[in-house]
Amino acid sequence: METDPVCGMNVTEDSEHYTEYAGKTYHFCSESCLRKFLAAPSQFVAAETESSAETYTCPMHPEVRQQGPGRCPKCGMYLEPLTA
Repeated sequence: METDPVCGMNVTEDSEHYTEYAGKTYHFCSESCLRKFLAAPSQFVAAETESSAETYTCPMHPEVRQQGPGRCPKCGMYLEPLTA
C-alpha cells in the first residue's frame, strides 16, 4: 500500500492513476489528484522532505495551520501553502 502524495489517501500499486517523477513512481487515488501532481510535482514531493518557514494549511480543514509542510493531524492529507 502506498500513500497518494496529493491527498494522503492509501492507494494500491495497481492503481490506474500513476506517473513517474525524478526516478520514482507515484500512485494516486483519482485522476484529479494525478492532475494536481502533474501541475506542480515539486510541491508534493518537497512536502515529504523539505522544511519551510511558509505557512501551510489543510484543504479540508482550513483551521489547521503550521509553519512548513506536513500532514493534517485531523485527516492525514498533505498540507498546502497558504499563499498560492
